[in-house]
Amino acid sequence: MTSFVTSGGLSPRGNVPKEKSCEGKFREFFEPSDHANNWAVLVCTSRYWFNYRHVANVLSLYHSVKRLGIPDSQIILMLADDMPCNPRNPRPASSPHRPLFSVGAVYNNAQQHINLYGENVEVDYRGYEVTVENFIRVLTGRLAEGVPNSQRLKTDRTSNVLIYMTGHGGDGFLKFQDSEEITNVDLADTIEQMWEKNRSVSVSYHFHRSAQGEVIL
Repeated sequence: MTSFVTSGGLSPRGNVPKEKSCEGKFREFFEPSDHANNWAVLVCTSRYWFNYRHVANVLSLYHSVKRLGIPDSQIILMLADDMPCNPRNPRPASSPHRPLFSVGAVYNNAQQHINLYGENVEVDYRGYEVTVENFIRVLTGRLAEGVPNSQRLKTDRTSNVLIYMTGHGGDGFLKFQDSEEITNVDLADTIEQMWEKNRSVSVSYHFHRSAQGEVIL
């Protein structure tokens, strides 16, 4: 079973009922009694300071997934990871000149209630490791022998896999790090390979984009 959800941009219709939160949708996917072997792949596909919101998006969902009981050992987090050390960040990671913060801060609201980055965030792929090739290799299990277990999606035919991506995209494609794209054909083929290789029993795919468009699989 595979489900797909895309979002982004403003609806042209007025008074549209508020959609269920992402955490609510994820809870519905993970909580059924037959969904005991749960995994998540969370990807921020963009980088640079002006895409701060995308880093905040994926970190917010990372904490939501952990609140639902999924441990870090079953979460693959792919993140550009440049916001905490970005010179524009008013609360950057600590340095000899700024010892106040042990890690850089990333927030998803103006009130800055919670530092989403924190000290308990385990980033599995960071910076230029976040590529279309690595994303596909993680999902299909085609990784080199030297890749550590922490960077592997060790799923099987009983696994339920949540895939969440945030960034820029358009009709039929998603941008990765402003240097490459993944198409709807690539995504569909990757998920089909997961099924053929007995790497999942169900997949729920969500993409939050900044541009209008559809990714139809």
